[in-house]
Amino acid sequence: MNKIIKYGFTRLDLLVTIASVILLIFVAIVLYRQHHISSAELRCRFNIQHIDRAILSYALDNGVFPAAGRRDKPVTNDWIHWQNGRKLEESAVKVLDPKEGVKTLLCPLDTKSRYRTYPYSYTMNLNLEKKPYSKIIQQPNLILVYEEEHPNDGACAPDAPDDIPALRHRYKTLVGRVDGTVELIRRSEAVKEERYKPKIK
Repeated sequence: MNKIIKYGFTRLDLLVTIASVILLIFVAIVLYRQHHISSAELRCRFNIQHIDRAILSYALDNGVFPAAGRRDKPVTNDWIHWQNGRKLEESAVKVLDPKEGVKTLLCPLDTKSRYRTYPYSYTMNLNLEKKPYSKIIQQPNLILVYEEEHPNDGACAPDAPDDIPALRHRYKTLVGRVDGTVELIRRSEAVKEERYKPKIK
C-alpha cells in the first residue's frame, strides 16, 4: 500500500516567512527615509548656494553687501525684501529660478515655516550688511548665509539668543560662505566669532 505524502507549510515555515517580509518592509522604510533625508539635504545645499551667489553678485555689482534688516528695524534695501508690500523680484536674490520661486528660500526639512511671520529658512549674516565688498579681508570660512532654527527676520547674529543656526541635517547646520561654497558644520563651529565677524581693511 502506497503511503500518502502531504505537502504544506509548518507553523515554523509561516513564522520565518512572515518575519522575513516584516524585515524587508522595515529595510525598505529605512532606505526610503534615508533617501528622503539625503534628497532634502541636497535641495537645501542648492538653495543656500543659490542665495549665497545671488548676494555675492549683488555685492559685486553694488560695491557693498545688501542690508540685513531686523524685524524691529526694517530697511528699504533688505536683501530679501521680506517686509509687507515688498516684492521678491526687487531684492538682491531676484535671480532666483522663476520655476522654483519661493521654494528656493525654504529648506524641505523646515516644517515650521508656515507658522512664522518670516516664513523663509535662511538669513544673512548681520555683520556683513552694507559692508564694502572690496574692504573685507579674504576669509574663505566667513559665513554669509545661515540656515536658522527659528528665523524671525532676514538677519542672523549667531551670538544673539534668538538667532540659533538650525540642526536639520544630521544634527549639523548648513551655511553658505563668502567664497560661494556651502558647508555642513557643527553649531559650535557656526557661532565662532571668526566665522561670522568679518575683518575689514
